[in-house]
Amino acid sequence: MRFGIRPQVLLLTVVPAVSLLVLVALSSLLVKQTEQGNAATGQLVEAIELSETLWNDITSATRSAQEYLQNTRESDLAPYDAARTAVHSDVRRFTSSLHGLPGQEKPGIAYAQNIGRGMDLITSVLDAFRRGGMPVARRVAGSPYARRFGSGLQDSKIAFDQAAQPEALQRLTVSR
Repeated sequence: MRFGIRPQVLLLTVVPAVSLLVLVALSSLLVKQTEQGNAATGQLVEAIELSETLWNDITSATRSAQEYLQNTRESDLAPYDAARTAVHSDVRRFTSSLHGLPGQEKPGIAYAQNIGRGMDLITSVLDAFRRGGMPVARRVAGSPYARRFGSGLQDSKIAFDQAAQPEALQRLTVSR
């Protein structure tokens, strides 16, 4: 059976057009998947950055409290006051950034809770100092809870980092 010129011309026109449509559909699907992957990567990077912000908050508050306990100058508490104010909104932003990141949510929430407990402990030491001076502050700071807490805070930070950083590296590598 022989095809005439018209069917051959029609086939020469339709086949490339269909192929082009399939390529456009595939490329739009790949673009959508890449955009979703980039959004998830951005969310994970934001969570990691916010975890560092929280660590900086607690570090600043601790140093400020130590300076105050040594010098008893109210001006030494300015970084503590700023960190105490910032930590609440930083914890909220951090925990919000964890939604949709199942591997990071549990260790991230534990870390955020420990940051809050850390600020409470620093406040307790400062309150104890104001009530009874350095001996009372030392008792609070040296309590079994405070000693356990210090390593617990660091452990929760490490647990979050260990959950988040490898995935972030993998996502960044895949997206490139």
